[in-house]
Amino acid sequence: MRRLDGITQSTLTKQLRELEEDGFIHREIYKEIPPKVEYTLTELGESFIPVLQTMMAWSEKYLCPDYQNPYTE
Repeated sequence: MRRLDGITQSTLTKQLRELEEDGFIHREIYKEIPPKVEYTLTELGESFIPVLQTMMAWSEKYLCPDYQNPYTE
């Protein structure tokens, strides 16, 4: 959640459910108190990573050439 500043809990939940319905992520619910949920990428989700990386590289080159991505090492 550290990287998701500015998103509401309801919006995040809606987006995660849509990604789950589309087969990009798997949701694991743990029956404990407090409730715990973990999300992992499915094989389909993993296969989409190169597409996202290409889109990010394109946007950094053409849309935001001065952008410094704080999440890359």
